[in-house]
Amino acid sequence: MKDLNRIVGQKIQMKLDEIAMSQTDLAERLGTSRQMVNKIIHGRKNITLTEIKEIAQILNLDVNELMKEDQELSEDPVVAFMGSVKTKAAEEGLRTAKKAMDLIIFHRDIQEEFNNILNE
Repeated sequence: MKDLNRIVGQKIQMKLDEIAMSQTDLAERLGTSRQMVNKIIHGRKNITLTEIKEIAQILNLDVNELMKEDQELSEDPVVAFMGSVKTKAAEEGLRTAKKAMDLIIFHRDIQEEFNNILNE
């Protein structure tokens, strides 16, 4: 199971896309920066229950739905999106993007592990 931060972040981004609201718009309504909203959406910020409630209210979502992991969200978003492209070139582009993202995540995880070892 994914951690709560990533689940909530994905749900927020899906709702933003659905209602055509930008991260900047949400940030303004929250009284925070777009960078902070971006961290929330990508699961890089430990979101508080108060923040979840406030975002849910702004986006007209139920708090429980915002925090519940859906099966389709547990799938890699790039792989899930691949099914909706129309051309081989677009599919290949998405595969290349996925490889690049996987490589970035791998290096980030290695760096974190290295830092953890140094701090022990």
